[in-house]
Amino acid sequence: MARPSLALVVPCYRPGVDWHVVFRDNVDALQRRLPEVRLIPVLVVDGMCPELESDQFKLLGSTFPHIRFHWFSHNHGKGFALRHGVRHVEADYYLYTDVDFPFEHESMVSLVHRLIRSDGPDVVAGVKGPDHYGKVPLQRCLVSILLRVGIRLLFGLPHSDTQTGLKGFNRKARAVFLQTRIPRYLFDLEFLLRAHRAPDIRIEWHEVALRPDVAFTPIDRRILGSELRNLAWLWWQSVKGFEE
Repeated sequence: MARPSLALVVPCYRPGVDWHVVFRDNVDALQRRLPEVRLIPVLVVDGMCPELESDQFKLLGSTFPHIRFHWFSHNHGKGFALRHGVRHVEADYYLYTDVDFPFEHESMVSLVHRLIRSDGPDVVAGVKGPDHYGKVPLQRCLVSILLRVGIRLLFGLPHSDTQTGLKGFNRKARAVFLQTRIPRYLFDLEFLLRAHRAPDIRIEWHEVALRPDVAFTPIDRRILGSELRNLAWLWWQSVKGFEE
């Protein structure tokens, strides 16, 4: 019997030095630990920068014959990039994370195992473990905690941690993911809200752990302002039941 396919969709915006080596090593490690699936790497470059060189893409193309590349000359946002990548690959299952692969492999593998089991859910959403905030800069901690308080007050989700950047879903939930509109940070929340309100979509929440050597970039205050507007828009859409 043919192995199910798993599209690993990764947005790439201003990656660090040797990002392509990090990508190659992590994808290779995941494929070794997930022999029961056929991994399809999908890299969406969301804005070109000096760190990106043609030889890097040639290396990845020679290492992974089934890899898909998508390029945008300007940055459109993580949500936009992931929707584009998901829209342009057909697979049995989908998994997305960041280009620096910030989560432990064990967390990623166990999430996939929950997703692909015969009685698995339609969506598996990664959530932060109890030691997460001890590894994160204070500014990010405060933003994350305040957002979780807002989500708890405004929305009827069973879990307030919607922004952990590791999620998997099947073909049925793919249609819901492609309905999202927010281009940047809060697309995660929009996806889970839409999935939670869909009568035939089942979500499971799965604790995941960060790698100890993850580096964090400062939060752009301009993005915080736009995401506050998106939060208000999401609240209004949820009140209306996401009428298209």
